[in-house]
Amino acid sequence: MSSGDAFHQRGTALENQFFAKVDEKLLAKLHEQQDVDSLAKSLGISPEIAKSLLAAGVTTQSAAALRLVPLVAVAWADGRIEPEELQVVVKAAESHGIKADQPAGQLLASWLKVAPTSDLLKTWGEYAASLVAHMSADQAANLKSSIIDELKSVANAAGGVLGWGAVSDGESKLMHVVEDALTRKNA
Repeated sequence: MSSGDAFHQRGTALENQFFAKVDEKLLAKLHEQQDVDSLAKSLGISPEIAKSLLAAGVTTQSAAALRLVPLVAVAWADGRIEPEELQVVVKAAESHGIKADQPAGQLLASWLKVAPTSDLLKTWGEYAASLVAHMSADQAANLKSSIIDELKSVANAAGGVLGWGAVSDGESKLMHVVEDALTRKNA
């Protein structure tokens, strides 16, 4: 092999290594942006807030749990899930990017078959309170409003008679628990 060929091969190796590092950085940046976008969509918040929450350790998986736990709890509030409630919960999950073939979707499917424990809602409440403490008052209020609206949709899904009795006492109590956990406390 001539010295020119060796020089060319070294140059090619250097280029490949350089561009591999560039590609690695671009790929990491792309994953970070996808995480920011996914978290923003899941929580219904701005990408700027999502980026700061990711930096604080909030994951897209924990955001999925934040959205799903209260929906499932309200659906199970009267001891069973009505088909209409099931449809609303699944549609809400899909609107937050949670798909049936993902771990969060599979967990949701199991929760829709067997009611989760009351400890889950307690843990959820502690996490939700901690999360909203890291958000601005407006962002926390928007998140709370969004989750409460979804809960009302689940609670009202099974109906009642002419609009009466659409929301059971159990559903109403759970919605108050969720609302309290999502209310930003002044420090």
